[in-house]
Amino acid sequence: MKKFLFIVAVALTSVGYAQTDKGDWMVGTDFGLSYETSKVTTKVGNETSQTTNTFKVAPKLDYFVINNLSIGLGLEYKNTKVKDGDTTNTFAVVPQVHYFFPLDTNFKPFLGARVGYGYSSTEVAGGNNKTKADGLVVGGRAGVAYFVNNGAAVTGYLDYDHQNFKNKDNKDITFKKGTFGVGIGVAIFF
Repeated sequence: MKKFLFIVAVALTSVGYAQTDKGDWMVGTDFGLSYETSKVTTKVGNETSQTTNTFKVAPKLDYFVINNLSIGLGLEYKNTKVKDGDTTNTFAVVPQVHYFFPLDTNFKPFLGARVGYGYSSTEVAGGNNKTKADGLVVGGRAGVAYFVNNGAAVTGYLDYDHQNFKNKDNKDITFKKGTFGVGIGVAIFF
């Protein structure tokens, strides 16, 4: 733990090159909280709604292909709890793109988009039943990065995620979730 804190302290206090120039790398993670309304639909038309709270952590690695435009790969983990007690854990691998608007300040607004594959496992409350599903994950975000120096930034953002999953045991059951959330993140640039 001491080594990790030392590395973070050095990264936050070191002076590097310009933050979002072509050829630079960005490594970081996001933490998000969201409130979600989801619908579960079967092909015969049955539909149920749920209200949930979600926590998300998403490490990422991006490369700047041109000034201010990065492409990369993110890994996402979400823990979702439904009011009746069901718990869902979702893992996703998502290629992503970010654009940072160049300003002459420490603040840089940004937009991001991602699309990828996700897998979820739900434990139903009050029983031993477990549901597994997988499918498409799509998302977008708008936020602001505050550069504490040339090598590190803190971000705040609004986020939207959409999942279109099919039950692994019964493909007639689909899970479509739309999630709006807010999040914070940290990023190191080198």
